[in-house]
Amino acid sequence: MNEQQYTQQLLEALKKTQAILGSRTLDELKGYLREVVDQYGVNEKLIGMDKPGHSDNKLSINLSCDWLDNPIRTGIYDKEGKEYILSGYYQDANENKHFTQQEAIEIGERIPGWKLCTDEFHKALARAVWDKDRCEWKNNVCGTNMNGFKYMTQFLKYELGGFRHRDTGVPGGVGNGGFSWSSTVSGTHGVFLDFYSTWLNPSNAYYRAHGLQVRCLQE
Repeated sequence: MNEQQYTQQLLEALKKTQAILGSRTLDELKGYLREVVDQYGVNEKLIGMDKPGHSDNKLSINLSCDWLDNPIRTGIYDKEGKEYILSGYYQDANENKHFTQQEAIEIGERIPGWKLCTDEFHKALARAVWDKDRCEWKNNVCGTNMNGFKYMTQFLKYELGGFRHRDTGVPGGVGNGGFSWSSTVSGTHGVFLDFYSTWLNPSNAYYRAHGLQVRCLQE
């Protein structure tokens, strides 16, 4: 079942509920459906509830974006000994870099030879750059003489790009925090990399409808 079919079934169920309850208007019942939209990042256009900062149309991949032109060898390896190769940041034709998790997953699925960053990679990255016992950045990461924060922002080119709020579309945290989606879902939330100059959490989780940045791994 695709997203549109699923949303249509939800709306039909609400109409049946309206017929039973009688006193509830369809708009009131749509309020409950909005909570589902906020949690799962469903495309609001399908149910006539557009919100600021969200696209009205099916996601269009920006083929002119140069995010794959200079892949980065991270110096970090998976359990099989394969090095993680990291892309740059994806942006659309309007130079927007913030996407819902559903959009991020779709971007990863539609780029041949690449996939959306995984929670496993983010955890491996955290082990390389962050001392969780001391709650501080490690030094001389991968023999570069950089501490963990510099390794992330200078060598791996992670940005403190902030996020886009799920309701208003207003950006927040720009210049203070970096937030990048992984492909992992946790209940009603999406899992993402979250870091600041003094903190790193490789597996934070929040509403999937928030707009976070997107990077991919070479397959």
